[in-house]
Amino acid sequence: MTEFWNYGDDQPGEPGWYPVLRCWDPEEGIFPGAGFWNGSSWNNPNLPDQAVSSFGSRCASRTEAERLAYEHDPDC
Repeated sequence: MTEFWNYGDDQPGEPGWYPVLRCWDPEEGIFPGAGFWNGSSWNNPNLPDQAVSSFGSRCASRTEAERLAYEHDPDC
C-alpha cells in the first residue's frame, strides 16, 4: 500500500489533518498517527518536522487521519 503515502521531501499542499508516519529513532521503527500541517510546518511541539517520514491525503478530522494512518501502516 505504498501509494497511499507521500515519501520524500514533499510537503502537504494545504493546512489540515493528515495521516503521518513518524520516526524518532531508526532503531525503533515508524509509528502511524495524525499530524496537523499549519501551512509551513507540522504544528505539534511533540512532533518535530524531521520526525515525519511520510504523510497521506488531507482528512476532515484528527480521528479520520489517525484511523487511516493505522489502516495503511506498512508494518502491518
